[in-house]
Amino acid sequence: MKNFLFKVRNRYFFLFDFLVFLIVPIIVILMQADLTSKTVVVGNIFFYTLVFTLLKIFVLFTMGMYRRYWDHASVDDLVSIIISGSIIILAQSIVFYAAQMIGLIKSPGLGISFPILDSILSMSWIGLSRLSIRVLSSYNKSLLNSNNSSKKKSNNILIIGAGQAGLTVLDELRRTNISNSRVAGFIDDNENKVGLTVRGVPIIGNRKMIPAAVMEYKIDRIIIAMPSVPGKEIRKIHDISSNLGAELLTLPPIYEIIDGKVEIEKLRKIEIEDLLKREPVNTDIASIREKLFGKTVLITGAGGSIGSEITRQVLSCK
Repeated sequence: MKNFLFKVRNRYFFLFDFLVFLIVPIIVILMQADLTSKTVVVGNIFFYTLVFTLLKIFVLFTMGMYRRYWDHASVDDLVSIIISGSIIILAQSIVFYAAQMIGLIKSPGLGISFPILDSILSMSWIGLSRLSIRVLSSYNKSLLNSNNSSKKKSNNILIIGAGQAGLTVLDELRRTNISNSRVAGFIDDNENKVGLTVRGVPIIGNRKMIPAAVMEYKIDRIIIAMPSVPGKEIRKIHDISSNLGAELLTLPPIYEIIDGKVEIEKLRKIEIEDLLKREPVNTDIASIREKLFGKTVLITGAGGSIGSEITRQVLSCK
């Protein structure tokens, strides 16, 4: 299955699309036409089939639908399919209406619903064929993971934080399947999220539920996926989780994730720096401006990064 999915290239999609686009207008014409009369002739079918097929292929090429890796199709790809379909419906309707108005092709047996139905059927094929690759790929990975799970003990994981970082950790764990891991649930202090399910994983409760969740789900690892929170919050979670028998891991601070990507390789044990992270200090600019106004200020080390920033802040108090 894996090799088959890997070999499904965009050039094959192009060939299948071309064949389907040649067939769909004929099907729609047969559905729409009054077959008891001879209002739809072979020339009409040939004209609309050729024009609509070329039009659809042009739009799909322009929208980059033949340059995508469908094994990892996402919501963005689905949006692109919907946008492409909308453009095709509009373009085909204009072509059909123009052909009728100038008398290029007269088809009394067909209405404006013909190009719309043709577009809908064609884009249904586009969506189903592409997203089916994504579904089959996910099923193949799940099947592989289940086979691995039957051979060795799985590691149950609890993720602290159901935000973007937590979701990225979930995706990375599923993608890499490191140590045969299984995410049992999320912990999040946002009460609006508690009780919901995200990507098939339940949000169990707030941080007070950590001990109960560890016992109920037999958690082996707790991952703190909150790289931007202050050290005070990390200390609280550490105090709750440190004596539960589960390995406690964390993501590094956000400034250490240089490329902005959360990777499993960056997970590490909690260090003293994580517990001592300072909270951002909000400076009372108004009070400082009042003290510095009209004064002559000497700044030492103004050529460095900190000194130059202090200089800039002092100058703003003029």
